Amino acid sequence: MYGFDASGDVTGYEVLSHAETPGLGARMNEWFRSDEGNRSVIGHNPGSENMTVVKDGGIIDAITAATISSRAFLESTHGAYDAFVAYKKYRNE
Repeated sequence: MYGFDASGDVTGYEVLSHAETPGLGARMNEWFRSDEGNRSVIGHNPGSENMTVVKDGGIIDAITAATISSRAFLESTHGAYDAFVAYKKYRNE
């Protein structure tokens, strides 16, 4: 679940469920809001920034030893953003 401000910047998120390995991909609920390195998605805009993992040319550090989980997390960020944009368009029509 993601929150966006009016301009589309991520204001927060919560992982509601997952089936990840404890200690690896399961760390996504904390990892992507950390101020350490380039981990945080908070304050970034999926519509104007390359919010993919660094390994793929993006700006976000993947969880160590859990690149696939990190990619999936960031794909869900883009999916939520797309839904946000569609809702804004619907509300403005």
